[in-house]
Amino acid sequence: MQVPQQALEASGVVRENDIPYVWSPIIAGVRIGWVRMSISTNISDQILNTLRRNIVLSVAGLFVAVISILILMIRHFFRGIHQHEIELIKSNANLQEVVHVDSLTGLSNRLTLNDRVLTAMNRCVEQGGLLAVCFLDLDGFKGVNDTLGHHIGDLLLIEVAKRLRSNVREEDSVIRLGGDEFVLLLGGLLTQENTKYSLKRIIQSISKTYVLENHRVNISASLGVTFYPFDNGTAEQLLEHADQAMYSAKKNGKNQWYFYQSTQKDLFE
Repeated sequence: MQVPQQALEASGVVRENDIPYVWSPIIAGVRIGWVRMSISTNISDQILNTLRRNIVLSVAGLFVAVISILILMIRHFFRGIHQHEIELIKSNANLQEVVHVDSLTGLSNRLTLNDRVLTAMNRCVEQGGLLAVCFLDLDGFKGVNDTLGHHIGDLLLIEVAKRLRSNVREEDSVIRLGGDEFVLLLGGLLTQENTKYSLKRIIQSISKTYVLENHRVNISASLGVTFYPFDNGTAEQLLEHADQAMYSAKKNGKNQWYFYQSTQKDLFE
């Protein structure tokens, strides 16, 4: 058997047909021949395959981990945005509520007036009955402010607001325009007697004595009233007519209500 030249010159490892062989000399004092042995590559192939597989799995695992982290970061980011939007919506709603509420009495303020009147008019058309648009002004409030001070005057307005709310229904509206002026919107009134009873109850409630920090205070109220749809004007015209009727009540003795002239003839004569 002929020994390959590269086995003689190098390490003795020769590849034949892609199979590695080791040529090793047989020595017994002197070299008497050569032996050829094939090398099994199964173990090395398995090691390489295992390494490759581990590398692939590691890379895949790292990729999945990175994607998962990115997904969590994105979800956290958008959750933060969503939460921020919710907080903004709540903040805007609270701001709108604050803007439309009288800070002293807690009643709706002048900014809500036109919308409240239009809403009450629409409800009156849909459900029938009468809508009483009432303009109320306190009698003697300026004297309280002048003699007892603005602090007692503010306490008086707070109590007046409470009495007004307690003498109307939940669906009715009480609005403070400013100072000692209020608007009441009483809907669903069916008869003349119902209307008179409601107005009388309100006047009597306002006229009861107030005790404010050991001060006994007595005031009254003048009310002007117009009725929709008998007074078939715009929201602004209804308020103007109720205001005119209120001045008639003050001019003719205060502590009473007056009806706008065009509705008085139709309803109460």
